[in-house]
Amino acid sequence: SSHILFLTKLANALGMNMPLHYCLREREEILHLIEVATGSRLTPNFVRVGGIKSDLSMQFFDKLKEMLKGFRKKVHEIRVFFLENELVVNRLNNLGILVKEDAIKLAISGPNLRALGVSRDIRKNDNYEIYDEFNFKVPIGDRGDSLDRCMVRIEEIEQSISIISQALYKVPEGKIRTYGVVNTHLTENIYSHVECPHGELGMNISVSEGRIAKLSIKGPSYNNLFAFSKAVIGEKLEDIELILASFDICVCEVDK
Repeated sequence: SSHILFLTKLANALGMNMPLHYCLREREEILHLIEVATGSRLTPNFVRVGGIKSDLSMQFFDKLKEMLKGFRKKVHEIRVFFLENELVVNRLNNLGILVKEDAIKLAISGPNLRALGVSRDIRKNDNYEIYDEFNFKVPIGDRGDSLDRCMVRIEEIEQSISIISQALYKVPEGKIRTYGVVNTHLTENIYSHVECPHGELGMNISVSEGRIAKLSIKGPSYNNLFAFSKAVIGEKLEDIELILASFDICVCEVDK
């Protein structure tokens, strides 16, 4: 859903109305599936400590299987819109190039880092949860320009379809939540991170006397915004909107 929303913003910056509405239509299907599963389209609040809020219905699995049947073809059409369209390729190619050294200094993550050719994906590097049981690739770019950032995200949509298709056959029966013994003797800080659509989402918990004293949440968009400021140096003023769209920065996440 997030990557398809990125494509709508990119299409809007390019002035391409047909791909924009095409991507919005496909995103609506995904949001409807999320609503069927969780009861909410945009703010599901579905994950719980030790599991999920409620069991997934057979209606959800039926709708998911039905959607996956034709979704690969639709993503291929999206690829044609953006990556096989000479006008779009010429517009994005060599635009808003980010230097790898700057990216590493700014600690950016996610698709914007992978567009530079850095194969870092926490799902692969840390193998958290059950991602090591899935067969998927980490798409990477080469030059780190707007075209690479677009290409990486489209290929990640394709990889997500593959992961979901594999996961359908691994959904276990039984309890949807597990309850363990809470360790109340922790005295140190705890840091954990996951791979989210924009990059690395980290959480740092400070513990005092067996209780949570402070919870800090760090999203990737703040660092990506500084990377954008580096990528626009020397570019034309009229290209700034397009370069900004290619970084897929969530303003709500930055303004914390």
